[in-house]
Amino acid sequence: MLAASRRTAVLPCPNPPVAQGACVLLPSEIEGLFREDAPYQDLTCRLLGVRRQSAHLTVVARDGGVASGVEAALDLFAYLGVRAEARVDEGDALLPGATLLTASGPASALHLAARQALNLIERFSGIASKTRTLVESAQRVNPELVVALPRQGFPGTRRLAAQAVLAGGGQALRLGLSESIEIGREHWQFVGGIEGLLPRIARLKRSAGGKPLTLIAGSESETLRLARAEPDFLELPCLPLSKLAELCKSVHRLSPRTRLACCVPSGDAGWARYAACGLDWLIVPDLMQAPALPVSASWSVAQPLSLGLGVADSLMPADTGASLFSFPAVSCADDLPVLHSLAR
Repeated sequence: MLAASRRTAVLPCPNPPVAQGACVLLPSEIEGLFREDAPYQDLTCRLLGVRRQSAHLTVVARDGGVASGVEAALDLFAYLGVRAEARVDEGDALLPGATLLTASGPASALHLAARQALNLIERFSGIASKTRTLVESAQRVNPELVVALPRQGFPGTRRLAAQAVLAGGGQALRLGLSESIEIGREHWQFVGGIEGLLPRIARLKRSAGGKPLTLIAGSESETLRLARAEPDFLELPCLPLSKLAELCKSVHRLSPRTRLACCVPSGDAGWARYAACGLDWLIVPDLMQAPALPVSASWSVAQPLSLGLGVADSLMPADTGASLFSFPAVSCADDLPVLHSLAR
């Protein structure tokens, strides 16, 4: 089975506007995605007059890979009050043709969410799939090796990218400036170079309250000098494999508890051989450029919605008091129409 559990999201009440569901995306993030794609209206659906049509949408994987972004996609449909169900869990292995998500509701609402949902699933499933390939390749050589995502990436996508890397079996080395100390040449030049930095290391560790300390070396000589400070992590310079292996041995002799990391391009033909160098973490910045996993959406028309009933009445129990599109206006409503008007 591709999924051990399924999650259904449907808006239980008009306030708050976010459905009980995966809750991966914040309301402001969802609103931003909808306003980007339909800043004023869905002109096609409005002119065709399909708001009273009920529709069913099925999203399937066209290729094999690893699922990610499905929970975020679920949040988009749930925000509009559309009944949506994730058919796979984050990190599930996918076969071509696997069903990822289904949604049922007003055609106009499904059209409003569908393209953004597909974009999320394609992009982040691609990252998860690439990560899984790299992890399996590296851990065949060293089962303890960690494949890691650094902070590099397109702004605003780091949280979902980190979730995709986790789904693929990797880790996020550093999600932000607040969670760890990371010191490189661009920092120590302001404190008197490495000579000025090393006497401060013990105090930095005490002041950080247990947060990890990473030092970044730009050369072999810097690596050996920094290793004597016994940081939690030491990022090594990119070197030929033979030199990198020797440097790892030298550092482990100086500081056995320090974990060693190095940035490695995933397209390197000898990528897996880095796993045998003595490194603990392989940092892969180009995970964010992984090709998207292609998915497709199939649509079907259900019965028209009754003209005598509201959208909510046709999809939800009468005693919930819910209105599928009656969530409050967002902050810039003076300039743009409320999102629920787009879905009608």
